[in-house]
Amino acid sequence: RHYTETELGPALFYRYDEDAVRLDTFLADRRDRLTLLDRLERVRQLAETLQYAHRQGVVHRALCPASIVVVHPDAARPQLRLRDWHAGFDVEATVGQTRAATRHADLLVDDPARCYLAPEALRAEPEDGARLDVFGFGVVAFHVLTGG
Repeated sequence: RHYTETELGPALFYRYDEDAVRLDTFLADRRDRLTLLDRLERVRQLAETLQYAHRQGVVHRALCPASIVVVHPDAARPQLRLRDWHAGFDVEATVGQTRAATRHADLLVDDPARCYLAPEALRAEPEDGARLDVFGFGVVAFHVLTGG
């Protein structure tokens, strides 16, 4: 992953990987083969990625298994990557400002993903973003640990 500042604000870049699969697909395909340690490793990777983004002042706001891909899913240690940062924003740049693209997350999140959103996500203020990510992280962690 690579963090950079652009004229539009901060950005996280990931290399495109053709064998990457969405987390929900990864879990469904391997439901009986994933051990508790495998599942905990996916949760740890997600937590570390969010921590990194939050330290850079970037939040996601729409975490769900469809916004997470597993790179090299058949490797001994598959890696998670977050995508679909279009609902996220730079926390410091939005405090005291209106950002239409992030204030209307309901237009940017697929319907199946809504069950992973905090109840206040669609009306939350920009400074609430990290808290929304923590909620989403908890719901995704539950999904990973219980097998969906």
